[in-house]
Amino acid sequence: HHNSGRYDDAIALYTKAIDCKPEFLQAWFNRANSYYESGEYFSAISDIDHIAKAKPDTSEVHFMRGLVLTKQRDYPAALSAFQRALELGPADETSCRVNLASVKIFMKQYEAAKAELEACIKLNAKEPNIYNSLGLIAIEENNFEEALKQFNKALELKSRQPYFLNNRGFVYINMDKLHEAEADINQSISEDPYNAWAYRNKGILYLKKKDYSEAKRLLTRAKEMDPNVEKIDLYLSQIP
Repeated sequence: HHNSGRYDDAIALYTKAIDCKPEFLQAWFNRANSYYESGEYFSAISDIDHIAKAKPDTSEVHFMRGLVLTKQRDYPAALSAFQRALELGPADETSCRVNLASVKIFMKQYEAAKAELEACIKLNAKEPNIYNSLGLIAIEENNFEEALKQFNKALELKSRQPYFLNNRGFVYINMDKLHEAEADINQSISEDPYNAWAYRNKGILYLKKKDYSEAKRLLTRAKEMDPNVEKIDLYLSQIP
């Protein structure tokens, strides 16, 4: 159920497993993961706290805590969680460091994030999330040529990844390559129709094309899907 995206069903079954055997920590961990994917972050943290009492020196527990805290935008605490996971030796050091870099990007610590990502390249140069993160930094620095280069690298390694496609689409919008932007964003939505960021970017695209009614529809839909997506109100305010 979890792998098929049926998180409510997965949570119900993990709960039954826990009821049968409360000391079965893998069920607690799996349920925390399903809570995370379904956006129930407080429930995820509650399960993670339970696991941490029994296994405080397990890197995966701190890694999962870092993921949840990042979604909750508690970036200092997320940073500490990922750093603790690294100290304990995670099974996937590259993934841990990429997420650590992502938190530093959110905290606008761009040079520190770049240093972390350069270390990741030495560990595993074929991890596409490294280049996606470098692309996000380049966007923040308004270096769209560099951002495009990095997103292209990410897509060479994972061609249909909707998040990468959407990010490249945003870069194309800022480069006034609207045809290329629309192709990427449409493909992103096709691959993942539940990504509010893609609808936001398509709304920005239509705002750029001066199709204001369609821009309003798309931006409003993005806000309804996820009110935490950045700058939607700013773009809505630009519609005449």
